[in-house]
Amino acid sequence: MGFAKLERDAWSDPAVASVYAELFPTMVRFTVPALLDGVHLGPGTRLLDLACGPGTVTREAHARGAAVTGVDLSRAMLLRARTITLGVRDWVAGRSEKLPFRDGKFEAVVSNFGLLHFSDPRRAIAEAFRVLAPGGRVALTIWGANAIGLRLIPEVLESLHLAPRLPPAPGFFAFAETGALRRAFEESGFDSPSERTVSGSAEIGSPEEYWRMFLEGSARTRAGLLALATEDRERVRAGVFERLSEFQAGRGVRLPVTAVLGTARRSATSSERERT
Repeated sequence: MGFAKLERDAWSDPAVASVYAELFPTMVRFTVPALLDGVHLGPGTRLLDLACGPGTVTREAHARGAAVTGVDLSRAMLLRARTITLGVRDWVAGRSEKLPFRDGKFEAVVSNFGLLHFSDPRRAIAEAFRVLAPGGRVALTIWGANAIGLRLIPEVLESLHLAPRLPPAPGFFAFAETGALRRAFEESGFDSPSERTVSGSAEIGSPEEYWRMFLEGSARTRAGLLALATEDRERVRAGVFERLSEFQAGRGVRLPVTAVLGTARRSATSSERERT
């Protein structure tokens, strides 16, 4: 199984989409205000939300008065988004690496932690350039190197010398290195690329809720955990719960999360250059 199929199969599963929509927004909503500010969002802005999932960003953009379209490869996710995001009509099934929109349709494009779910992240950035009108802006978030909420399970796996066999994929912290997003924007023809760190915390109800978030409501991590023998998976669970005790907050846990926010602009005068 290739990475693209792993992602497609996971997110197309209504059970996975449901758990993600229930539990995961606490991990990813801390970046939403900065993401939307990064494209200078205002009333009436024609905005595309790439890999919109259950509509965490889409809802806030709509509340700010934007004319927002959500696109996601998963119809199960789009169904969840329609259910919980009232007032938004434009939900489109499609791949971010081959967007089903005409050139220059949008004034802004955003994606909140979507980039590393794409089998070809640079192609998705190039597609964002294509569908932006001249003068339009793009803003993307990816996990920062200090995002404990995302690092915890991989670190426990490594400490137990467990390496589930998974298809090659962009690393969780790809593009987190300083300058990596700026270079990717420039390669696709964008001007004025910038990066900055956004920090926050994820408030999670219990260690069990955190474990369920990844075991039942993710793609790559879920596949890795399910590939383990039962006794190894239980060892990982015990290790995760031990690590989570460091971040106890009442009955729940408060996990540090960081993101890199990258923004750029399509020139108002330059024409789109050829890309392969």
